[in-house]
Amino acid sequence: MPDKASIIKAISLIAAAGLFAACLVMFYVKNEHESIEGEPAESAPAAITSFSNEHSSHEQDNSPIDINKATLSDLMNIDGIGDVTSQRILNYRTEHGVIHDIAELTEIDGIGEETVSLLMKYFYVDEKDYIEFTTTTPSTTHKRTTTHRTSTSRRETTSTTRKTTTAASTTKAAVFPIDINKITCDELMQIDGVGDVLADKIISFRTAKGKITDMEQLLEIYGIGEGTLDKLCAYLYVDAADYSKASTTTTVTTSKATETTAKTTQTATMSISTTAPEKQKRRVNINEADAAEIADALLIDNEAADMIVWLREKIHGYSNILEVLYLEEFDGRYDVDFYNGIKDYIYV
Repeated sequence: MPDKASIIKAISLIAAAGLFAACLVMFYVKNEHESIEGEPAESAPAAITSFSNEHSSHEQDNSPIDINKATLSDLMNIDGIGDVTSQRILNYRTEHGVIHDIAELTEIDGIGEETVSLLMKYFYVDEKDYIEFTTTTPSTTHKRTTTHRTSTSRRETTSTTRKTTTAASTTKAAVFPIDINKITCDELMQIDGVGDVLADKIISFRTAKGKITDMEQLLEIYGIGEGTLDKLCAYLYVDAADYSKASTTTTVTTSKATETTAKTTQTATMSISTTAPEKQKRRVNINEADAAEIADALLIDNEAADMIVWLREKIHGYSNILEVLYLEEFDGRYDVDFYNGIKDYIYV
């Protein structure tokens, strides 16, 4: 039978062991807790934190977007820019290949200086997005005036080398300025801001006219405004030697009379033929003019004029010229290209 001292000693040892075990447990729990708090967050919380930070950063800095990479939703997200204006900007960018200056968007219907100022807060133009040119500017600038650019003595040699994105490109660099009546489609596309669509339009317009007699005529082409024309005038000119402005041509026919034994008599007869001036489109009220007047004013065939009058009666009069676009629903020939060809000459 153990004595009392042995029992007390055993109890003390057990208590000490228990206390030591409790300390070890507390130490382990504490370290485990600190380790958990110090670990990086799991993948799901990290993703949420990343999204939150990015979203917060975007809201704080409002980083501008390259206008040549902006999407429809990017444009529509700007207060004051609706879906119609956004789509017009994208259409303009597609047609011209690239936007070189936010300010040139004033050439788009419905966009004024106020809208451009708003766009400049959220968008910018990155020069790396489009083909750059190395241009030696002529000492004499070919400014656009109402007179023809006819003096060949004032032509300066402007050497422009197009930096192509494809090393294997074989397109020969054009030397500007070039006579607009002699320039090729490839050379036009080397002008800063002229894409394949606009180049084709200029060539087609020149073919239809026969000759371009004044740079101002390019304003008749859909998509060319005052700003674009000023740029083109820095590279192109009209040479008076390329065409004749005479309104009449004179043909002299000489007939030889009967010879006599002593002398020969010649009689000259002159016939003068007058060339009628080329007919130009003129403005016409499509709510008041009849089909014949519309055809004559717009230089379109009678069938197209009849369709304009027919639609007018069907919708009980045009409220605005855009309603002419409804014609395409009834006849595919009268599409947006047909409308663009007459829109500057019709009103209600």
